[in-house]
Amino acid sequence: MRHTRFCVAGFFASLMVVAGQSATAAPVDFNLDPARSTFRLGGTLNDSPLGPQTAGSDVTGYTGTLVADIDRSAGTLSTLTFTPRALNQPADQQPLATSEVGANYGLTHVGTLPIFLAPRGMDLNVRLDNAPFNAGAPPNDRVPFFVNGGTLYYTSPTTPTGVADLHGYGGADDSFGPITLTREADLEVLTIPISTNFTPYTGENGDVIRFTLEGQLVATRLVPEPGCAVAVLGLGLLAMRRHRRPHSA
Repeated sequence: MRHTRFCVAGFFASLMVVAGQSATAAPVDFNLDPARSTFRLGGTLNDSPLGPQTAGSDVTGYTGTLVADIDRSAGTLSTLTFTPRALNQPADQQPLATSEVGANYGLTHVGTLPIFLAPRGMDLNVRLDNAPFNAGAPPNDRVPFFVNGGTLYYTSPTTPTGVADLHGYGGADDSFGPITLTREADLEVLTIPISTNFTPYTGENGDVIRFTLEGQLVATRLVPEPGCAVAVLGLGLLAMRRHRRPHSA
């Protein structure tokens, strides 16, 4: 009987340790879902509004991975710096590239002016630093963010072959919606809404291009269903009942 009590105590102590570990910070891997991690690029060129060149070419998905330390008891999470990469459009966009780098977006003048813009090789730089989740929008300093890389190719009535570096923009005027960490069946889902605007440098007396970038990063990871823990508990109790069953003479 004494041995059985020790078994029961040890079993439930183990469950408490596991539960405690899930409540404190622990690094876990997430994968960005490009179908849900989408950003829309818009803006103006010399105050002329821009829209998609082809259907949907102002929106693209982002891929990548991230490692998060989740402190569930504090309701905060942190990540290493990660760099979501923009997917290419299904069809290339104007101005056509002289390299094999595909266009992430394709914009044009909402009208008849010969204006075409195509960012290529674009990615983002994101980090969470003890950012609150499921608790309203985080302070900006908790989510360091900027456009990590990419090159803008464009044409306008005054610039037939314009090029602008996109690295480093977007961090000064960014804002963030509420970060959420939710459960969808066997997936844990991390959502980070981001919006920003920036004006890439196009040279002395160059065209004035103002971009807006709005969307969200949605990352998922596979986690056991809550029923699995119940099943483990049931198996443990069954094993203890069998252990307590008296042996036949």
